Amino acid sequence: MMKTLTLSLGFLLALSAVACGGPHYSTHEIDNSVSPTGGTISLSKVTVPLGGAVKAHIVAYNSDHKRMGGGVESDNATIVGVSQVITGEDDWVFLGVTAGTTVVHLQADGQVVRDIQAEVVDVQDVSQQSP
Repeated sequence: MMKTLTLSLGFLLALSAVACGGPHYSTHEIDNSVSPTGGTISLSKVTVPLGGAVKAHIVAYNSDHKRMGGGVESDNATIVGVSQVITGEDDWVFLGVTAGTTVVHLQADGQVVRDIQAEVVDVQDVSQQSP
């Protein structure tokens, strides 16, 4: 009985170490954002002018603040196109294809871990509404 209890306890401890142990996704950092057309990007929103672009350096980090494999995807590429830029492994460009809203998915090690609202704004429509 004691041997079975010891084996069962050892199995449960090993299982919990696998399930809970090790570093896990913590956050994304966005920097070096560049947009000559007036777009912006943060961890909460991407705004791109229609026909414009925003380039950003986006890195996923685990709980030990070590880089994770990252990725970025648009929920609707007919509104916001997303492409990796050849200037760097973690450099991405967001293209304003059609005015509207969608969601951009940030990935870490192949899993979607964060969604960001994305909007393409027609700058002409905005400027015509201003007094």
